[in-house]
Amino acid sequence: MALVIGLVGKPGRGKGSCVRLISKSLQEYGAWVNIVRLTFSSDILRPELERRALPFDREHCQKLAQEWETTEGVGALSRRMHSLIQDYDGAHVIFVDGVRWPTDFAMLRSLPHNLLLYVHCAPETAHKRLTSRKEKEGEQGMSLEEFLRLDGALNEQFVEQIGERADYAVPNETTDETMAALESTLKGGIIPRAIRHLMVRYPVEK
Repeated sequence: MALVIGLVGKPGRGKGSCVRLISKSLQEYGAWVNIVRLTFSSDILRPELERRALPFDREHCQKLAQEWETTEGVGALSRRMHSLIQDYDGAHVIFVDGVRWPTDFAMLRSLPHNLLLYVHCAPETAHKRLTSRKEKEGEQGMSLEEFLRLDGALNEQFVEQIGERADYAVPNETTDETMAALESTLKGGIIPRAIRHLMVRYPVEK
């Protein structure tokens, strides 16, 4: 069974940057390491939004998630993600980006090998970072006021609580120019732990 690394953090906090930096170190450890990145938004919500011909933006993602929680019961997204994880039985490391509900946390902890990383920064930093990228429709022109409204949405209400129970917490006020600082923080914590897992679980591969 793969090591599943969950990432919890509100929008724009740098979860994707952490995934890229951790993946880089794991690939440097061994080119054979099979890494998969799954996100609740792109891998679960986006296909349904496209089926309904709705925009793939933060607001519609949040509304769809809330709809499923209401119509299918608590843990609807968590159950979908758990099923998706099982499809990647050949992976060595699976990142699950977007842990934000208590049921996501419970699902992650139910897996045999798991770690949870909490990524956080000031809302102003997150807004600047988010509006400079093109991940979802409408983000580039989003005002700080609109960002703060979405930042406080129902879907985000448990992020800090779950973050307090994470294995590692990473403050990420970095810019592209200071990404080395973020990488150094990760190398001082979660990266060596993940590499130790690979050494124990796959000694022949190394």
